[in-house]
Amino acid sequence: VLLTCLDSYIEELVNSADFPIVATSANLSNSPALTDFISVKKQFDNIVDVIMDGGESLNKKSSTIIDVSVNPPKLRREGVIEYSALKSLLPNLRQYSE
Repeated sequence: VLLTCLDSYIEELVNSADFPIVATSANLSNSPALTDFISVKKQFDNIVDVIMDGGESLNKKSSTIIDVSVNPPKLRREGVIEYSALKSLLPNLRQYSE
């Protein structure tokens, strides 16, 4: 399960599609976050079928990833939503190194 916050036009696209949409973070594993269209296009142009230009990222940070396949859940990557903010919502959340 992946939960992410989407810009409104992407959210509208996802809600109106009559087919599943599969997407990953716009960066290769262990690579820095890509925050603009040109960087994404350079890295993925010959790898993916469609790249949408939604403008430059407003926050310049990666998404936050929480592994809920384990108990207690583990924070795998701290991004826009910081561990301290998540800890108040998920008291048993563990950091990746724990």
